[in-house]
Amino acid sequence: MFRVEVFNRLGFVNLRRRNKGSSSSSDSLSSFVGSLSSGTR
Repeated sequence: MFRVEVFNRLGFVNLRRRNKGSSSSSDSLSSFVGSLSSGTR
């Protein structure tokens, strides 16, 4: 559980950083993070 939280936090940070660069890559990342959090639960 603790690992999932850290991973989600890292994913969010990456999303924010990528959002500044390109939106298409951020969309892919958000989908990946969402799938990960959904799978772990």
